[in-house]
Parts: sequence; structure tokens; C-alpha cells
Amino acid sequence: MSGVEYFFISPAGIIFTYILAGAAVLLIYIKYTRATRYLYLEIEQFIEERNIYTQRIKERQVYLENIPVRMQKLNIFRKIIEEISGKEDYSEICSYIVDELKKIFSRSSTVLLYLTGKEGGLVLTGSAKKYPGLVIKEKQGDEFDFWVCRYGQGLLIEDIENDFRFDKDKIASLKSRRIDSLIEAPLFTGQRLQGILRVEAEDRNSFTMEDLRVLSVIADISAVSIDKALILKKMYKMAVHDAMTGLYLRNFFIDRLNEEIKRSLVNGHKFYLLMLDIDDFKKINDTWGHITGDLLLKKIAGILKDSAGDSGNLVSRFGGEEFLALLLEESREKTVEIAEKIRKTVEKSVVKVRRRKISCTVSIGLACFPDDGKFYEDVVRTADRRMYKAKKEGKNKVCFTG
Repeated sequence: MSGVEYFFISPAGIIFTYILAGAAVLLIYIKYTRATRYLYLEIEQFIEERNIYTQRIKERQVYLENIPVRMQKLNIFRKIIEEISGKEDYSEICSYIVDELKKIFSRSSTVLLYLTGKEGGLVLTGSAKKYPGLVIKEKQGDEFDFWVCRYGQGLLIEDIENDFRFDKDKIASLKSRRIDSLIEAPLFTGQRLQGILRVEAEDRNSFTMEDLRVLSVIADISAVSIDKALILKKMYKMAVHDAMTGLYLRNFFIDRLNEEIKRSLVNGHKFYLLMLDIDDFKKINDTWGHITGDLLLKKIAGILKDSAGDSGNLVSRFGGEEFLALLLEESREKTVEIAEKIRKTVEKSVVKVRRRKISCTVSIGLACFPDDGKFYEDVVRTADRRMYKAKKEGKNKVCFTG
């Protein structure tokens, strides 16, 4: 031997060595795979978090970009609230709303405001039009408006021609003017439908869902203001109108009479006063009852309004069975003609009570300002004196002298 030593490894040892080596490689692989899996999970989590933050950043950018738009809308709402909160006349409020909507929705061609009438139907109350000569024939609304009333929600139509919800042949407004898109919003006071706001355009896709939201907010603001104005109007009417006849009350009439006297002293115009009293009214009440008397009062009030209630004239229930009419733009001859017309109409009129026809007559006294007095008391006293003169001369008569 030369000093080199040889080691003999048995087959079993070789196999064991391979097994150990394979086990070592397997352990290394498992450890590597697990580490790789963890790495992949961390990478996926990082990507997910990055996407979330990216989305948040985009949303924040959109929010920041929309701040000027939101501020513009808030300014619109604030302006409308400030303007209509200072108005008490509902007609003025309605006019302001439609005019302002025409400015807000610059692509609009027509803006309409419908309010619910006494019988529950829609009544055209305000409009703003691109073409001043355009006549809106749908005074009670059309199928679009009825849809909003029926479902109590806003309506957006981007392209009327391709909207399957409506039969275009049955919609009157489409026959009288061009409408390619529109938005509508209901006006609610609590649960009560008060009306509808409608904005039309001649081009397709003129409105978006955001436009409908803006219109809905304005509709809510408008509903509150219109309701307040209508309540004030009703209260004012109750304060100055007689509940039974609907004519003006005495105090309001006297105030207006004094105003006309001041105006007449400035411009030199004459005006006339008509005082009317029902003949034998107490006897009618005693014979037929106060209900019959009330019916006659309402009948005569209607005749007075029809005969003397035009051209700025004023008709009042002065007290009991006495009535006063202020005739502003009439001549002496026309005043006598009106008085005779009233007398004859009353004489021919009847009310039916328990299958009986009850009629009455009236005596009328006339006076002129300033010929018959310089103060309202003088003019009223003169008309009253002449009315009683007509009674003394046989009743059912008009008296302008004495």
C-alpha cells in the first residue's frame, strides 16, 4: 500500500446518504416556498392597500374638484331662500321661481309651475319661456305631469323620442312645441301634493340626474314659501272679506274709500258711491226664517259683484242687509245705469225655499265725490239719506237727488 486509505461505503450507507441529502433539499425547498408565499402575500396586500389609497386619493380629488360646483349650488339655494323668504304675495313668488329656474338651467326652453286647484287638479300658475309669443295650452298639465302626481317623485327624460314609458301621440304639449328632454319635481307640503315644477329643453340629453336633484331641492324650498304665502293670503282674505257673502268688510271699504278720496283730490277725478238696502228684510226673516234671509244676501252679493265689481270698483257688505259699492271709472249716467240694472236684476231674481220661490226688492241711493261731500262720512251719509228717500217713495227705486 502507498499510504492511500480507501473507505468502503456499503449500499445501505449510500442510500441513507441520499435520503439525508434529499431531506435537506426538501426542507430547503419547503422553507423557500413558504417564504416565497409570505412574500407574495405581502406583495398582494401592499398592492391592495396601494389601490385603496389610490382610490381614496381619486375620490378626494373629485371631491375637491367638485367643491366649486357644490358651492355654486349652495349659493343658488341660499339666494332663492333669501329672495322668496322676503316675499308674501304667492303670485310674485311663483314668477320669481320660474324666472330663476330659467337662468339656472341655461339649456332650458320652457319652465312651468303648476299648483293644485280647489278640486285637486293642476292649474298653470307660472311660466318662463324662450319664445315670448308661445302659448301654453296645457293649463291643467299633460301625461308627464300626471305621472309625477301619480307616483309623487321626480321625472327625468333624457330623450323623449326613445322613452318607452309614455305614448307620445297622447301628449298634447309635444304637438304644440318642441320638447326633446325634460325634468320635473313635485312640490310637497307634508304629505300633500301642492304642485309641480317642470323644465323643458329642445335638445336631447340636456339634463342629468344631478339637475333633477337640484330641481327637487328648489321644489322643496318653493313648496314651503308658496304654502306660507297662501296661508297669509287666506288670513288676509278672512280679515277683509265677509264670510257669508265674500264681499269686503266695512273697515276695509272705508280705508279704500279714504284712499280714493285722497287720490281724487290730487287728480281731480270724480267717483260715485252706491248704497243698497233690502226692502222689508226683517219681514222676510220673520216669515221665512234667517236661512232664507242668508240666501237672499248671498244672491244680492253675487248680483252686485257681477254688475259693479269691474274696472277696479269695490263692493262691500256695509252691515246687516246694507251694501256699498265704490264706482271709480264711471260717469254719472253710467252709474245710474248700473244702479238700475242691479235693481231690476234683484227684482227678477228668486231663491227656492221649501219648494217656494222667494223674491225681494232693493232701494238704492247714489252719491258723488266731491259734489256731495269732502269727507267719506259726508259721501256715505248722502248716499244713505237718498237710499231712505227711495224707501219713503215706495221702495224698489234708485234715488240720486235729495
